Amino acid sequence: MSIPAPQSWIRATPSGLYCEPGGFHIDPVQTVDRAVITHGHSDHARPGHRRVLATPETIAIMRQRYGESVGASLQRVRYGEKVRVGDVSVRLVPAGHILGSAQVVIDYRGSRVVVSGDYKRRPDPTCAGFEPQHCDLFITQLLSHRKSTSHGDQRRCAKGKCAIEVNVDSLGVALLSLEVCDNRHGGSR
Repeated sequence: MSIPAPQSWIRATPSGLYCEPGGFHIDPVQTVDRAVITHGHSDHARPGHRRVLATPETIAIMRQRYGESVGASLQRVRYGEKVRVGDVSVRLVPAGHILGSAQVVIDYRGSRVVVSGDYKRRPDPTCAGFEPQHCDLFITQLLSHRKSTSHGDQRRCAKGKCAIEVNVDSLGVALLSLEVCDNRHGGSR
């Protein structure tokens, strides 16, 4: 069995980032059947989805903000808990941004994608600290990015074997793809 490239099973759609084998959107901008929400800020957590998966704290924030229209079915997942959604395994880990913020770790047939709506690496007493995750593709939102980081920017290590490719779309969502040549540059998971 070959390991599928993350870009073959996770993609941007008009409703937002979509995980095809899981049948869910992450922080969708339109109402969808199944949504995984990274945190309670209104640019990520929107009302009206049929099913919502998020940390208990994020769901509490959404309930406070949206009342009964938060979602028809709410699935509270604690940090570190693994759940099966469609054909993928989903785990939420701290993003360090606000109370309940999470990175979404998605495993599918040997391939791993981590999606973090917003994150903060410095300690904050109001929320659980950011926990780095090994992955094949890291997706985050960039509200502002340096001029040197543009669509299709690719950097290689001195040996020319490791590469990081950064693609930023029109909404400021960055897809970071990292190829590692050996353990001296960060290793594999």
